[in-house]
Amino acid sequence: MFSSLFFSAHVTVTDGLVNVLEGGVSRATRPVFPSHLGLYLVAVLDANGKPDVEVKIRLVDADEPNTVITELFAVAELQQTPGDDYDPRTMSNPLVVDLTNAVIPKPGTYRVETFTDGEPSLSIYLQVVPTPSNVPVPA
Repeated sequence: MFSSLFFSAHVTVTDGLVNVLEGGVSRATRPVFPSHLGLYLVAVLDANGKPDVEVKIRLVDADEPNTVITELFAVAELQQTPGDDYDPRTMSNPLVVDLTNAVIPKPGTYRVETFTDGEPSLSIYLQVVPTPSNVPVPA
C-alpha cells in the first residue's frame, strides 16, 4: 500500500502534493543524547481511491525491537475527490508524521514500522550518530 516512505527535515502538503526539502534522510547527527529526532516521516499510500487509510507507526530501536521509542496512530486522507475525471488507480493518500519531538535516547540504528488497516506494511531504518567533534555545535 505504501508507494513511498522516507525521513525529511522539512515537508508540507499543499493541494495533495508533497513538498520536500532535505528528503531521503537515512543518517542523522545529534550533538547530545538523549536528543529530539528533528525529522518528519513522509508517506504516500496508493489507496486506489479508498478515502481514508488507518496507519499505525512505531519507532523502535533496531537492535532492541521491544524498545518502542514512540507509537502513533493516524489517518491518511484521500486528497482528491473521486469522480469522472479521476481514475481511482492514480489516487494517493499523502501522510506527514511529525517525529521532530520523538526522543532518541542514544546513538544507534532505529526502525520505523508501519501498519495499514492493522496489517504490517513497510519498514525503514535510520541511523542516529553523534555530531562529529570537528563540527561546531550552535550555542
